[in-house]
Amino acid sequence: MIRALFSVLYFVFISYVKSVCPNKESLIKSLPLFPSSIPCMYSGLINIDKVSNSSLFYWLINAEKDVPEKPLVVWINGGPGSSSLFGLFTEMGPLRIFNDTSGKMVGSIDEARSWSSVANILFVDQPVGTGYSYSESKQHYPTNQTDIADHFYVFLQKFFDIHKDLANRKFYILGEDYAGKYIPNMANKILTMNQKIEKGEVMLGIKINLKKIAIGNGLFDARYQRGSRKDIAKGLNILSEFDDESQYDLLVKNCEFSAANKIVNAVETCDKILDFVVDLGGDVFEYDVRKSRSHDETYKKVLNEYLNKPEVIESLNLKGKVLKANSWQLNNVEVKEALKEDIVLYSSTPVLDHLLNNTDLGIILYAGQFDLVDGPQGIERTLHSLEYKDIENFIRVPKSFWKITDGKEVVTAGYVKQYKTLTFITIRNAGHFAPRDKIFTSINLLNNHLFTDEKAWECEDKNCDLYDKKCSAMQHCIGNGRCDQSTGGKCVCNLNFYGPDCSNVPEKLNVGVLKMSPRDTKIYDLESWDNDILLEIDSDNPNIQVSLLDKKDHESIFNYKNHIITYRLINKKMVLFIEKKLFKDYLLVITNIELVHEITLQVFINYYSKITFINL
Repeated sequence: MIRALFSVLYFVFISYVKSVCPNKESLIKSLPLFPSSIPCMYSGLINIDKVSNSSLFYWLINAEKDVPEKPLVVWINGGPGSSSLFGLFTEMGPLRIFNDTSGKMVGSIDEARSWSSVANILFVDQPVGTGYSYSESKQHYPTNQTDIADHFYVFLQKFFDIHKDLANRKFYILGEDYAGKYIPNMANKILTMNQKIEKGEVMLGIKINLKKIAIGNGLFDARYQRGSRKDIAKGLNILSEFDDESQYDLLVKNCEFSAANKIVNAVETCDKILDFVVDLGGDVFEYDVRKSRSHDETYKKVLNEYLNKPEVIESLNLKGKVLKANSWQLNNVEVKEALKEDIVLYSSTPVLDHLLNNTDLGIILYAGQFDLVDGPQGIERTLHSLEYKDIENFIRVPKSFWKITDGKEVVTAGYVKQYKTLTFITIRNAGHFAPRDKIFTSINLLNNHLFTDEKAWECEDKNCDLYDKKCSAMQHCIGNGRCDQSTGGKCVCNLNFYGPDCSNVPEKLNVGVLKMSPRDTKIYDLESWDNDILLEIDSDNPNIQVSLLDKKDHESIFNYKNHIITYRLINKKMVLFIEKKLFKDYLLVITNIELVHEITLQVFINYYSKITFINL
């Protein structure tokens, strides 16, 4: 009797779900261990290559109280080879799987703590071989970003053919980690195909309404990001500048050499940097230095067990389609191996440059401040390397607070820099998986910034700029200049005054010996010399920075390694040649940027032959 009543109630519920969910195809009718009142969800495999029988898996969760105005967000995890279901179950999805106090596996639903409270979320396991996605042969796993973007575009066209109610929605692509390489290429592919559709060059396919992309703690260019882990490690004294820094620098040098020379084992060589820091930290969790490395083991174990249950596979419309036991993996090492060269040798910055220079696509990059793997320092350095036409304006735009309402209180959620279509955010008290650490902060980011067409970054209490604070710290430029509000409080110095507080006055460059203390900066006027100049620094220490400062522009500092000053190491001394005719309107800036011993600098004329420096 009871069983019969349960069957009737189950049938009534399923009928109700089918009536309210807008699409019948690929509907998830029930989900093991979860309550019967699950949101409208869909899942399945979409074939993207008939020759190799390659398919991508997706899991779509409709927005709570969905209306046509609610957008569609794609979420992509990184790796490469990491399943996006990690994001669904541990970061921004409404579903959670965990073991209760008795060790029993249970599931729960919380749409209030999910992006589905503001948008439809589409989780995609890609590239082929990731998660439930598969190919008949591992030889067909993608080895480059072009193939990955092509596969994703085919997937989207077929997805919108199934879910026609979402085809015209505002569309956003979000992801983290290796998505820093995936997403720019995917966005570029979509925009390129949209143009061809508009011109009539492509007759089949729909124009995808892509508005913005957002990437969290992304890997864009290993050259700038792998070596930057030093900053946060030193700040936490995991890495000691007195004991361990020289060894760390050697590992970075080996990584840069391997990448620059396209050596096959560059990935392993660069991975040693992180392993070194983690070991020094006592098994610190690389994705959030506040935690231990075993932090995520429970997540991995529970997810692996649940998503490989036969009844779960069947409920996800995969029965008979997933080809092997234990088919779902959180991280597929074979996908990573296929993209081995891509990891270190490929940079997505040229694609970012193209998107910024040639499209009006909004690009938001964010980073949790406690991430050791791809934290904010490395991303900021990557941004500074861009050949974006407005990159200098972006660099100079003042950083401001990002404030949100948390309960009844306005709190600082992070720090933001924005210029035109490019935005960079550091999220406070978050690690690599920022939405998991700060879910309501991430929902605020989506609802109030990503989904809006406004260019300006709004501040909830109208008190987000740092103008007053910076001016006060610099003692209002000590009377030798003025604080500039447009730069967030940087000093604009009067004639012949330089430095952050306008306290530096150029000295005359004299022949002889100069003693420099740690953290010291010296500025010299080159007009006092009628000849070319040779500088000999009695140290090959990279902590000594020699730059040229344009008198007309206090912000324009040029490092000798990247510009016209030519240098050579001679007898363990750094020798630099400065041509008078090229730099008559510049100041020479010598900075001892780290805590090192005093150095000796000597100025010579005609000490070395000029020919020594030709063709460097």
